[in-house]
This record gives sequence, structure tokens and C-alpha cells, in this order.
Amino acid sequence: MSDWTYLQRALSEITGALQRLVGRVAQLESSPAPITWTGTGVAGVAVTVLTDVPHSVTVLYSLYETVGGAMAATATAGVALAGAVDLYNAGGNIFTLALSAGGALTVQRTAGASTYDVSLLVLPI
Repeated sequence: MSDWTYLQRALSEITGALQRLVGRVAQLESSPAPITWTGTGVAGVAVTVLTDVPHSVTVLYSLYETVGGAMAATATAGVALAGAVDLYNAGGNIFTLALSAGGALTVQRTAGASTYDVSLLVLPI
């Protein structure tokens, strides 16, 4: 193989790799960034976290009982549009994360009497 042929192939491979890299960067730039949210005293009334979620999300969360500060739960959960998931269900208390069909992400104690301090990291998927 001549030096010229070798150089042409190498340049072709480099050009292809750069095009793939540019495409991946554009894809990452269009992806929504993770969002952090903190709420205190969340109880029986739905509290809106986000209003315009276009698709399913994964949430990393921590729940603490407001009175006494006891850890209630820390975990990961996923919720789809028009769906809901219970983040905590113990001692007669249920704490729910919901995502409406219109894209509103809310948290709420849906049963029981405790109030909660909440920390969320919302990862659009």
C-alpha cells in the first residue's frame, strides 16, 4: 500500500470519527438536564415539582418526616406520563410521585398524617 493510500484511509477514518462525535454532542445538547428540587412540609396537598415534563422520568429521592427528622426512604423510582408511583408506604402513610398526561410532576402524601421534607433529582429519560 502506498503512503498516499494509507493517508487517505486514515483521513477517512478520522473524518468518520469526527462526524460521529459531532452527532453525539448534538444529541447530548438536546437532552434535558437533570433537575434538583427540595420541598419542606409536603403533606396531603399535591405540590408541583415541574410543569412541563415531556416524557417519562427517573427520580432519585430522599424523604424525611418533618417532625422528628427520621429518614423515611431513599431510593430511585421511575414514572411515565399519566402515571404514579408510591415512593413510601409504611405506618399508614403513603407518599406518591405523579406525572400527569399534561406533564405536571407532583409529590403528595396520599394517605396518613405525616408531613415530609423531600429532596429529588429528576432525570428525564
